[in-house]
Amino acid sequence: MLPAERLRLIKQLLTKKEELTTNEVALKLAVSKDTVRRDFDHLAQTGQALRIHGGLMTLGDSGVPNFKERTKILSPLKHEMAKLAAKFVSHDGLYYFDTSTTLVQLAKLIDFKGTTIVTNSLDNALALTNSRLMRVELLGGTLNKHNRFTSSMTSLGELANYQFDVAFIGTSRLSPAGIFVVDQDDSYLPRQAIKQARKVVVVAEQYKFHTDRSSFKVCDLNEIDVLITDEQLTKTQRKWFRSDTQILYAK
Repeated sequence: MLPAERLRLIKQLLTKKEELTTNEVALKLAVSKDTVRRDFDHLAQTGQALRIHGGLMTLGDSGVPNFKERTKILSPLKHEMAKLAAKFVSHDGLYYFDTSTTLVQLAKLIDFKGTTIVTNSLDNALALTNSRLMRVELLGGTLNKHNRFTSSMTSLGELANYQFDVAFIGTSRLSPAGIFVVDQDDSYLPRQAIKQARKVVVVAEQYKFHTDRSSFKVCDLNEIDVLITDEQLTKTQRKWFRSDTQILYAK
C-alpha cells in the first residue's frame, strides 16, 4: 500500500473514531507498528491530527482539544503523572492548581489536613470537595464554558497576596520559547501564580511538544523547577530547560 493511500485511510478512520491507537491501525491496515508510527508522526507534524501517547487524536476547531476532549486522552497515564505531582504536596501547605485535566487527577488524590488549594478551575474545585481536611479557595470571575475556568482582574490582584509553596501548572503547548495556552484569559492567573511560588511544577504530555496552535505565553522554560511528562525527552528538548530542572517520567 502506498503511503498516500495509508494516510488517506488513517484520516478516514480518525474521522469516525476521533482517537486511534498504533496497534489497531497496524492490524486494520496490515502494516507494521513502526510504519503506523511514522504515518502518525507525519499527520501530526503537518497539522492534520494530534499525536498522543501510543496513538493519534483528531484536532478540535482551535487546533487543540478542549477540556472535555482532553479528559479522554489516556486517563491512566494522567493518573500516573498526577501521582508524581502529589509527591510535592504536604500537610499545611499552600498550593495553586492551574486548569488541567492532569491536575484534576491530582486533586482527587490528595487529602492533607491543613492544606489550602487555590484554583480557578471548576473541575479542580469539584474534585477537592471530597476532602474534608483541606481548604479550597475558588477564584471568581467570568466563566469560560469551553474549558471550565474563571478569570477576572480582581482574581489576578488577589493572587499577588499569596506566597505558594508550589504552583502546579498545565499547558497546551511547550516549546523552546516557553509554555503557552489557547485562551488569553487562561494565561494571566498561572503567570501571576508562578511569580508567587517557591517552586513551579509543570505537567505536560509529550504531544504538547509537537503542536503550534497555542498563542498566549504563560512563562519561560527557565522558570520551571519540575517537569512531569510521559515520554523521554530528546537531547535537544532537555537542553531547553535549566540543568537543575527536575524531569520526571510517568510510566
